[in-house]
Amino acid sequence: MLASRAAALVAGAVMAGSLFAVAPAVAGPVSPAAWRDCPTSRFCLWTGVSGTERIVMLQVGDPDLGDPGPRPVFRSAYNRTTAPWCLYRSTYYRDLITVVKPDGLVNLPPDARVASAQPCP
Repeated sequence: MLASRAAALVAGAVMAGSLFAVAPAVAGPVSPAAWRDCPTSRFCLWTGVSGTERIVMLQVGDPDLGDPGPRPVFRSAYNRTTAPWCLYRSTYYRDLITVVKPDGLVNLPPDARVASAQPCP
């Protein structure tokens, strides 16, 4: 009985060790289908790269994205409009981060805290 218990403990340790020896899965490139959540004639921002995670959909005339203060970090954008869109770090369309061209799909800098967005003036 003692020998079988020892064998079971050794087998369990080997199995547990093999669980930790497996390399973590690495995500491959996101398919273009990930961007399809953004409707035509809208400008969309996501909290994940390549059009993944939470989405915010904007159109011409939408106000700033919120009061000054903590806001999500946006990691990607898709411009499905016919005009270039400007992304700003501050409310009231100040402190330009980048311009996204029409039909542009972009991954944003890791620290891009977009406070306002609009078609570029």
